Amino acid sequence: MAGSAISTNGDYPVEENLVLSSIPDKQLAEMHSYRLERIRQQMRLQDVSLCVLASPVSLRYAVNFVEYQMFQAHIPTAYLFIPLEGPVTLFGASQRHYSLVDDYCPSAL
Repeated sequence: MAGSAISTNGDYPVEENLVLSSIPDKQLAEMHSYRLERIRQQMRLQDVSLCVLASPVSLRYAVNFVEYQMFQAHIPTAYLFIPLEGPVTLFGASQRHYSLVDDYCPSAL
């Protein structure tokens, strides 16, 4: 991959520079908005009015949540409420910069 340094960790390559850093902010914002709308589209198709996400992978997909450490992957410390219509609420986040999140609350876990 041009412009990115690859080192090795044992037998596995480790990428030093993430590819996302080369994608313009506008395109990233469009991608994140698309993902959230895709979730809501599937909710409409399944007649679901509220989606609750707790998996680090799901949180990353839905609102680009990046606060999970590797050891926390099996111990949910944050969760996200996505209503079919209305504000998206993130519980348990220590940062407040997620553009697709409308409201933040402390975690009750």
